[in-house]
Amino acid sequence: MRGHFVGKGRVLITVMLTLLFFVAGMSEASAQGQELFETNCKSCHHPDKKVIGPKLRGTKAQWEEATGDASLIYTWVRNWEDAVAVSPYAATVAAKEGSAMKAFPSLTDADIDAIFDYVDNYVEPSGDEGGSGGGAGGTEGEEEGGMSYWWFILGGVLLVVIFAAAGVRRQLRQVQKVQTGEDDGQKETYGDILKAWAKENQGLTAAIGVVALFSLLVVSYGWLKGIGVYEDYNPPQPVSAFSHNIHAEINGIDCQYCHNSASDSKHAGIPTMNVCMNCHRSIEGASEEGKKSVEYLREMAGFDGVEYTGESQAIAWNRVYVLPDHVYFNHSQHVNVGGLECQNCHGPVEKMTTARIAKASELKPVGDIPENQLTRPTLTMGWCIECHNNTAVAVGADLDQDPGKVSYYEEIHRRLKKRSDIYKKYLDDEKITVRELGGWECAKCHY
Repeated sequence: MRGHFVGKGRVLITVMLTLLFFVAGMSEASAQGQELFETNCKSCHHPDKKVIGPKLRGTKAQWEEATGDASLIYTWVRNWEDAVAVSPYAATVAAKEGSAMKAFPSLTDADIDAIFDYVDNYVEPSGDEGGSGGGAGGTEGEEEGGMSYWWFILGGVLLVVIFAAAGVRRQLRQVQKVQTGEDDGQKETYGDILKAWAKENQGLTAAIGVVALFSLLVVSYGWLKGIGVYEDYNPPQPVSAFSHNIHAEINGIDCQYCHNSASDSKHAGIPTMNVCMNCHRSIEGASEEGKKSVEYLREMAGFDGVEYTGESQAIAWNRVYVLPDHVYFNHSQHVNVGGLECQNCHGPVEKMTTARIAKASELKPVGDIPENQLTRPTLTMGWCIECHNNTAVAVGADLDQDPGKVSYYEEIHRRLKKRSDIYKKYLDDEKITVRELGGWECAKCHY
């Protein structure tokens, strides 16, 4: 009898562990699809809402039903023009959209399947403020992923099974004591059973302890790595209808028209009310929400529709990029001397609505750095160091081609030429990096 119940308990635990590993595999696949979606699709698409591009839920099945070709969607994602060339349906879809879709030639069929699996099973996270970025939300709740609740359910069921098996074991031990005359009238607690089991299975107990300790260390390390990482941070803004996509891409307004101190100052700056009113004194929004936002702008600027009343107020924009107080960063040095574009550090802002901190994989490659070589999260020290370690500065012949842009390095280049040994050492790899010119010195970036 005792063996029968213990055997059943072991079978139940084995089944639960099998299910746990199965769901773990599903969760991993879901996490992969989410990561691919956020890296490649989020700036223009949402599973259930039209952003810049159409909503994506059900798209794969819709294409297969319309064309009878399950592989056409893969061609479309990798290069929509190739799909248009072979399919009238693809041409119809392309004609509907206002802006052309970016090509993703590096995505495999498995990657695309993972993205659509994630999209089709997407669950809107609770507490999502709807922030924008044209993405799936960008809140902490979403980081849980669509499958995370299964971990809690299976964990709870597994605990129930374990306690049920322990209860059966306790009753059987009590019956055994009565039969052998060892019953002292006191019932064993779960703690007593656990101690007895641990004593009988010291090797297994030690192994469980090591695994638990290692798991705790891994979880702690992952948590510590997340401190100060703000990728996908997307706070709501007071002007609800504001869209970088409308201003920067559709209307072609240069970033520095609004953020006009980026080339001359440490800070890029937030546009003043008069910059907004240069256009919105006469331009109203195209949608109802847009018109309300323009009315709000005019009210804050103290403009009554005819003239300024002199009663203006500043708009309290929520800051997106905030560096620690001990970190020094200068926009003008990177824009003027480094020749960087906004998208090198801020990602595809022209595709966003309100600004969000883009992932490193979304950023436009810097100079001759291959795409996706910057692997550290945006705004972390590792990200800056990776860029400084790989980015070449313009010296030598490049100075003659664009002397105004790179004049900062003329004196450094002149001194380097006087030391042929150092000059040769630096040019062994055919380039001189920011690091080799002191870009890793602590005092360059820290007060």
